[in-house]
Amino acid sequence: MAKLEYRPDIDGLRGIAVLAVVAYHFELGPLHGGFVGVDIFFVISGFLITGIIRRDLDNNSFSFGGFYERRVRRIFPALFAMLATSLVVGFVSLLPSDLDKLGTSALATLAFSSNVVFWQQSGYFANSAALNPMLHTWSLGVEEQFYIVFPVLLLALHMHAGARLNLALAGAALTSFVACVAMQSNMSSAVFFLSPFRAWELLAGAVVATAGIPQSKNRILCEALAWSGLVALVWSLVKIYPGSSFPGWHAAVPVAGTALLLHSGMTGNASVNRLLRFPPLVFVGLISYSLYLWHWPVLFYWKYRQGFVPLEDARWSALLLALLISYVSYRYVESPFRKNEAANAYLRRRTLLRAAAGLMIALGIVAAALRLDGGMKFRLSDSVNALDAMRDPPIPYVSCRGELPSDQGSACILGDASANKTVAVWGDSTALAWAPAFNEVLSHRGLGGVLLFESACPPLLGVQNPEFPRCLEFNNSVLAWLEENNVDELILVAIWPSYSMPTGRYSLTNTSGQMGNTKVFPGSFARTVGELKNWVGRITIVGPTPGAPPDIPLRMALALQQGGALPAGLDALAFGRDASYFWDEINSLGRDPRVRIIDPAPWFCDHKLCRYLDAQDNLLYRDTGHLSLAGAAYVAVKFGAQFDTDPAAPAGGPKATNEHSGARLLNRFQ
Repeated sequence: MAKLEYRPDIDGLRGIAVLAVVAYHFELGPLHGGFVGVDIFFVISGFLITGIIRRDLDNNSFSFGGFYERRVRRIFPALFAMLATSLVVGFVSLLPSDLDKLGTSALATLAFSSNVVFWQQSGYFANSAALNPMLHTWSLGVEEQFYIVFPVLLLALHMHAGARLNLALAGAALTSFVACVAMQSNMSSAVFFLSPFRAWELLAGAVVATAGIPQSKNRILCEALAWSGLVALVWSLVKIYPGSSFPGWHAAVPVAGTALLLHSGMTGNASVNRLLRFPPLVFVGLISYSLYLWHWPVLFYWKYRQGFVPLEDARWSALLLALLISYVSYRYVESPFRKNEAANAYLRRRTLLRAAAGLMIALGIVAAALRLDGGMKFRLSDSVNALDAMRDPPIPYVSCRGELPSDQGSACILGDASANKTVAVWGDSTALAWAPAFNEVLSHRGLGGVLLFESACPPLLGVQNPEFPRCLEFNNSVLAWLEENNVDELILVAIWPSYSMPTGRYSLTNTSGQMGNTKVFPGSFARTVGELKNWVGRITIVGPTPGAPPDIPLRMALALQQGGALPAGLDALAFGRDASYFWDEINSLGRDPRVRIIDPAPWFCDHKLCRYLDAQDNLLYRDTGHLSLAGAAYVAVKFGAQFDTDPAAPAGGPKATNEHSGARLLNRFQ
């Protein structure tokens, strides 16, 4: 194999990748798919590592010690500097739960397994992984795991596969890709974070490096392939959205585009590759590793200090700081260990590896220490620590998710289990958040009930949430259970605006083939209520709860820690507009003595604000649409009073009038 030559077009490609990631994280421009920059990096890494190993194998100079020494010089110095700085800044500024998570993720980063940790921490009820300055190290975990396994694989294939080496690599890549696509819908977090489902991207680069793509001397064909690769990258950066099923099929576009650009640089001087040699772009590519390492911690700590309010113009200051630190890291940390001959002569392999191991142990001790007492709570006041604890509270009844009473035993029983009268609560995770309130109300009245909930699944028949494919099956099973059991009262509760607003959190479909909330939600209540009345004695529909920002306990804790004003509440008029789509549907039901509506909005809202705190300054929410335990206790009193005094309120809202429900709600808050 010919000696590897420096290709500035690859650094230009790295520049595109890191700029895409940075623009995505800093919310700059229309690069909705900027996160695919990581996939570009994966392909480049597979290409370069394969080329280096094959060169050494062909020259009979390959050694595992030499390979890993180069990886240590390339990866560790800048990584250690970033980790050390993040740990110090975290100790000074982070709340205990975040400091604890920082310690955990730093330890995982040192153990080349942060991708596994972030996968384990993902899930519907998990705190956002974005609240971690080490989040970006998941991709380093994937690459480092690849570097551990791939040299052994390539050596074995080199010895035994011979001319079929590229076919073997292509087969391995195809296997990983098929697994990625097949598991995407059922194991999306695992597919995103774990190496077996990402290996095909690095192996795609390896296939290119072993001439797995036939080379052509046809100039027109080379130009066409190169421009096709660039178009694929641009399309990916602009057209792939965070809500897309990713990686899956979508990732094949940027991976193929990167592979074509790497290939075109091997076969000739295509015009696209000349564009990629644009000096400023090459410079960004040279500092891309440091920029990738530093941009996220800088952005994270900047936003953290500001209480995660929108950055607006401040993002440019944060970006400038990230660029400055990245250049310093590249110039004074990366480069000396990679290129300085004197340093290389002094830091012999054994000394280098010992120094790296010593620094890993030292950083590991510091990271572990940060986890003491749940994140060194002694640094902050009891009030701040209490608010911080609300970010990850115990959630009663969470084990009931997606379970029917026949499956759940007594775990999801509400109220008095021995009562003859039965109440069923059906809904999404909002029903879960309300469950302690319903339990309190039913217990005090000698009533028994069951909880039936599935996250992100509205209690509407024939309706599907494509992001959670089990909704239709679960709702049908609930209906079948209601048909077989004597239920006196059914309570429906959900985060209704997410399903009714045109721009709601989810976009529903139905069994008739309609798509979008504006087409699916209208009429859905009438159909659902009409069917349910055949099987239950009475139906109670609980209207929208105002909610709060997703990180409201964090915002409260940071405001208290920093001596700022506590967030007061949501704009009542804005909430009224969001809720009006739901009330339009409810109003269409007309009057029915067997259907009553309970509107919780007045319990939270005055004419200006829907408040986050009760009169005793207890925080009512744990996140966007979910009540805290204090919030559940608060609504238990309010709901219980209306449950007793309003046994058969007519449909159309709590006040039976002919006025349009959406307009009535808006008028209430004006």
